Amino acid sequence: MIKHIIHTLWGHKSANGLIFLLLIVTSIVMMQSIGGALDRLWYYATPRGYDPENVGQLFVQSKLDNQKEDSILNVNLYKELQHNALLTDISRGSLMLVYEGIDKNNMIGLNGEPFDAYFRFVDEHAASVMNIKMLYGNWFTEADANTDAVILSAEAAEQLFGEVQVTNRSFTYQNKKYYVKGICNSIRQSKSTQPSPTIFYYNAGNMGFFFKIKPKQEDLFARSIESIVSSVYGPNNYVIGYETLNYSDHVMNSANSFRLRSFLKTKLFMILVTTFSIISVLWYMIDRRKEELGVRFVLGRTLSQLVFYILSENYFLFIPAYIIAMMVVFNFQYAGVELLSKDHLGISILLSFILMLVLTTLGVLIPCLRIKNLQITEIIKNE
Repeated sequence: MIKHIIHTLWGHKSANGLIFLLLIVTSIVMMQSIGGALDRLWYYATPRGYDPENVGQLFVQSKLDNQKEDSILNVNLYKELQHNALLTDISRGSLMLVYEGIDKNNMIGLNGEPFDAYFRFVDEHAASVMNIKMLYGNWFTEADANTDAVILSAEAAEQLFGEVQVTNRSFTYQNKKYYVKGICNSIRQSKSTQPSPTIFYYNAGNMGFFFKIKPKQEDLFARSIESIVSSVYGPNNYVIGYETLNYSDHVMNSANSFRLRSFLKTKLFMILVTTFSIISVLWYMIDRRKEELGVRFVLGRTLSQLVFYILSENYFLFIPAYIIAMMVVFNFQYAGVELLSKDHLGISILLSFILMLVLTTLGVLIPCLRIKNLQITEIIKNE
């Protein structure tokens, strides 16, 4: 049977060669489309390393041009917020986790390779407010104020040292030496980015607070902010800014969400074009042979036998074509051109193979089902 299939394919070598080339190209397009869609969806589906739910940000500054008095008022406001019944935890500073691009610095990592790292300034309560987990070592305490201690995300540790467990080791940045107090979980600045190297410093700054609000109490707390601040700073003696981290996250990621939808639509369009190309070409090629196949049907072959034979012919083309497509992708990957993310390489190839197999099967089955409806007299006349 295999010899007969090869003989039949070789008898139409020009047409089958084009189909073989089409299968290679469409397989590569299918892998890249499915792989790209999986990458983007993974960014949005996986945890970001912190929880913005029920987290508020408050920035307050007095209208007095007196930095010392500002600092005193800031401490008094912090104490007032600590005793607020609507808050479960509070931290000083301005944790810019959702703001992609802010406080991003270029650093030199292992083997002299540059990378971008996010610098975030926090205090001893930041991890509990944002639900950041420690992998190794411990989070900051008040004793870390005015020291060179830092906490690295797992990606920052990998970039600087080539491994994650690097507590008590040190590195130099801008002629200053820092020692690693601990390693926290991976941090992603936005929903559309990969985990970002992040470096946390202890800095309980003035004017800024972020805090965990009790569930379903955000509206009540927002209405009470003016009176809380006014009781410390005095009426009309301050400038205030308040927002929830969820709102900031929505604003920062609305453009990313639009880009995601546009990206997925493009990938879906590419998959649909690939689907149409495969089915239409196979359908046309089989339709051209309908008289030949009809004669086989008239001479006693069952429809299932014909379908099996034609499927075997097309699988004989598809499987080698898909193997060549994989070789092309792997060669591009080896050359440094990432057609598919390494994280989803295997699943992208598997899903693409299954979908291409289904499309090849449909491209054969649909026209084959029409064979039994051919008129015997018409078949004989055409022959």
